Amino acid sequence: MDMEKPQLSIIAASRNDGHGGNIMKRMRLFVNGLIDQCNRHRLNAELIIVEWNPPADRPLLQDLLPRPGAGDRLRLRYIEVPAEIHSRYRLSTEIPLFQMIAKNVGIRRATADFILCTNIDLLFSDPLCRILAAGKFRADTYYRANRCDVPDGIDPEWDIGRQLEWCGRNIIRRLGREARFPNINLEHLGLSEKAAYKKWIFDKMALLTRFLWPRAKKQ
Repeated sequence: MDMEKPQLSIIAASRNDGHGGNIMKRMRLFVNGLIDQCNRHRLNAELIIVEWNPPADRPLLQDLLPRPGAGDRLRLRYIEVPAEIHSRYRLSTEIPLFQMIAKNVGIRRATADFILCTNIDLLFSDPLCRILAAGKFRADTYYRANRCDVPDGIDPEWDIGRQLEWCGRNIIRRLGREARFPNINLEHLGLSEKAAYKKWIFDKMALLTRFLWPRAKKQ
């Protein structure tokens, strides 16, 4: 499908070094999932994968990962950041992928008005994709979504509907905010695995802080 300008630029960063375990399988699931969901939810988007410091002895990701077809709504772009640039950074010999710097490379080259930064081993839920496709975003607002971790048990031969159903039945943990504790971010405070009463205490402390230390009044 020929798109003049995408509604959304999706940014991710990776390299072909096997990091994280079974990474190629997870990246293929991610790209194929986005292709399918952009088509089903009529979301015109571009996926920018920043290939940071690609290993010289391995194929590039752009030669290995799935590619959208002519009739698909997802446009896929690769940006390669070579080893010569990577080596300019401090700790370049210890850290092969500067993920946040790599994502900034993609952000600066995005063409949509709105940008979604993510990782290369995620599947987006259908409700989230419907929100993205509606495109009712504010320019002065930062949006985020909770992440649910699942085991590495998805069969690539399943269609995306079955993959998402399996994920919903096999959640290991949820990271981010929880409706019962609206005043705190459990992940940031290291409370995700703590008992509910501890979460409740921190939530009420955060609420109390709001009253004792209100936001500065606008001038």
